[in-house]
Amino acid sequence: MNGRFPNGPDPGASASSSAEAVATDPFPGTPGREVALTEAVAVAEENTIKVLDTHQLVAARINDLLAGLRDDDIRKQEQSLHEKLAQQISDLPLVAAAWAIDAAGHELVSARVYPVNRGLDQSQREDFRQ
Repeated sequence: MNGRFPNGPDPGASASSSAEAVATDPFPGTPGREVALTEAVAVAEENTIKVLDTHQLVAARINDLLAGLRDDDIRKQEQSLHEKLAQQISDLPLVAAAWAIDAAGHELVSARVYPVNRGLDQSQREDFRQ
């Protein structure tokens, strides 16, 4: 055992075997670590896919709800549309908010806020400019 690195390679080992031990097993003596890490990554991937799928479905619902409406129509129907949007995401804890923005970057309708702040300019947001 090396006093400075209790779980490190044997100081008497050759340089190549010592480097190999550190590179392949930085924490020796922890069985199942690789399996646990692989399982954790799989769970994280599955959760990420669920979040993205949920957001895509919500976006599709919003598109369906607003299809054929001009900006002026949405503004006139804001309260009704707000209620419908709010209802659509009410049981979706993965969705924090949902809104529609006009071409100039101003909110038209929101699921969380009624009435929207029409003076708020979101045109400088990176996701808006893309």
